[in-house]
Amino acid sequence: MTLYTEIADPKPTVAPAAPTPQRGPSRMVKFAIVGGIGVLVNLLVLAFIQQVSGTRAWWTSLVANFAATLHNYIVNNLWTFKDRQHVGGKWLRGALLYFAVATIGIGVTTFCYGLFTGHVARQLLRQTIGMVPAWYALASQLAAIVIGTSLNYFLNKTITWRLHTQPLE
Repeated sequence: MTLYTEIADPKPTVAPAAPTPQRGPSRMVKFAIVGGIGVLVNLLVLAFIQQVSGTRAWWTSLVANFAATLHNYIVNNLWTFKDRQHVGGKWLRGALLYFAVATIGIGVTTFCYGLFTGHVARQLLRQTIGMVPAWYALASQLAAIVIGTSLNYFLNKTITWRLHTQPLE
C-alpha cells in the first residue's frame, strides 16, 4: 500500500530520433575514388615526364608517385576526411605524416616498377614476343601501383587516419 498516488506525465518524453544515415559515398568509397583518380594522375604524370625526358628510368616513376600522393592527400583532406580536415599548420603536419607513410608505398611501387621494366624483364619479353611494347611501361606502373597501394592503404588505415581513441592495429 502506498501513501501517495502517481500522476501520469501529460507529455511523455520521447527519445530523440536517431540521426539519419549519411546519404553519399562512405569514407571507404571516397578513399577508393580518390585513389582511382590518383592512379590516373600518376599515369599521366609518368607519360608526360617520359615523353619530355625521353627516358623510362626508375626516377620517372618516383616523380609520378610523389605527384599522385600530393594530389591524394589534398583531395582526401578536403573530401574523404572533411570531418577531420587539417587546416593551417595542421595541414602541413598532416601532409608530412601522409607522405612519411606513403613513402613506404612509393618505395614499394618504384621498386616493383624497376623490377617489371628492368633489363631481365625486357630481355624476357624480347625472347618471348620479340619486342617490348610501347605500353609496357604504363602497364608495369599500373601493376606496381596496385601492389604499393595495398600496402599504403593498410599503413594509412592503421597510422594516419586512425581515430585517436583506437590503438594501433
